[in-house]
Amino acid sequence: MDSSAAALSGTLEAMRDRFRTVTHNLANANTVGFKKRRSLFAEMLADKTGGAAGGVTQTSAIDYTQGMAVQTDRPLDLCLTGEAFFALDTPDGRHYTRNGAFHLNPNRQLVDFAGRTVAGTGGPITLPAGASPADVSVSRNGRLTANGVAFGQLAITRFENRDLLRPQGGNVFLAPEGAGPVDAEPEAFSIQQGFQEGSNVAVIEELVDLIMVSRLYEANLKSVTRQDDSAKHILGVAMA
Repeated sequence: MDSSAAALSGTLEAMRDRFRTVTHNLANANTVGFKKRRSLFAEMLADKTGGAAGGVTQTSAIDYTQGMAVQTDRPLDLCLTGEAFFALDTPDGRHYTRNGAFHLNPNRQLVDFAGRTVAGTGGPITLPAGASPADVSVSRNGRLTANGVAFGQLAITRFENRDLLRPQGGNVFLAPEGAGPVDAEPEAFSIQQGFQEGSNVAVIEELVDLIMVSRLYEANLKSVTRQDDSAKHILGVAMA
């Protein structure tokens, strides 16, 4: 494959990746606490020795921009503001999320939509007997009380290197070595009870991006067709 064909192949693959990124964002426009992926295109230039110029490569990164607070009035819905995460304890270790739509399991423990235990600083957070979710109050720093009696403190975590977090599906992240999870300082976050953090996907922007990607992909396909027709013509002349 010559340099121009290699560059064009790389460009088409980048376009396909970008299309998948945009459609994934759009599919999660209404997912609580969802953080969109943003596409980063980079031109690969030829080196000083005159090597072949590469095509456009696609990379993506998580955009952790704050989503809007959406009022639900559910006492176990918590909206987290700031660069921090709720912690979840699972059989596979600790995970992290921005989705604060919680409920109680049969053991009266606070869990997420998938039944993962919401981590407290002293272990699982269990609602006292005789109390109902309507009796729960959550302070801005994550202290839980029921009828005025404290029964838990949310373990809120921030990261020294947030860009290393790995999405695990279901709006949950895993912190690999080097991410540097630490307890978030009280002044670094705030919790609103009775609210959910909305997705940070801007639907109109994503739709515009989708149209642009589709047009660029179509233009590059036409370029492939022209190159193929040109090659066939040259081959035909050579064999004549």
